[in-house]
Amino acid sequence: MNDLAAKIARAREHDRQVQHELHSCVSFNGIQHDECKAGVNYRRLIGGPDFGWAKHLPCLNDPEAVQCEKRAFPTLAEAETIVTEMDEATAAVIRHLADGTPLPPGVSVMVCQQRDMEPWSSGDDEP
Repeated sequence: MNDLAAKIARAREHDRQVQHELHSCVSFNGIQHDECKAGVNYRRLIGGPDFGWAKHLPCLNDPEAVQCEKRAFPTLAEAETIVTEMDEATAAVIRHLADGTPLPPGVSVMVCQQRDMEPWSSGDDEP
């Protein structure tokens, strides 16, 4: 890919990520947490059966989602800032892995061996 094509591809990806952020609640921190950053307990808000509960989260602007009084979406400027900061953190991690450049404060990386990322074939050969 030439430099111009790479620059265009990065700009398109940046714009795609900004659109994603515009439709994500500013308090959403992932369903691996019990509560969002605003203190709303995801499971208590959704209720219902365990299977498929996350589909009804209001955090990602789904029209079928339950209502949440604390849901708030970022402005365009805020979404741009979020994506730019993530791009900068990603670039810092790539530099760190490539040449050992120290990571800036607030940026971390976890490196796994490939075998750590592969599913186990059976319970008998778990590490």
